Amino acid sequence: MARGRSLSQDLRCSLIHMDCHLHLEDVVKYSGLPRCTVQHTFEDYWTEGHGRHTRMMEAQRRAGKSWE
Repeated sequence: MARGRSLSQDLRCSLIHMDCHLHLEDVVKYSGLPRCTVQHTFEDYWTEGHGRHTRMMEAQRRAGKSWE
């Protein structure tokens, strides 16, 4: 279950860019974010091909809210 605030689009893009050059543990160390958050961001990118908020969009779609 999600907690806290979602990552901004800019931060997600920065994490993905860091993934191209650094190992997962280094990205976690430099970003200061929880490992699972960084890992989920990478997994979304690897499976979807982009860094958008796919998990949040799906959760809001199920709840009947628009994503704006």
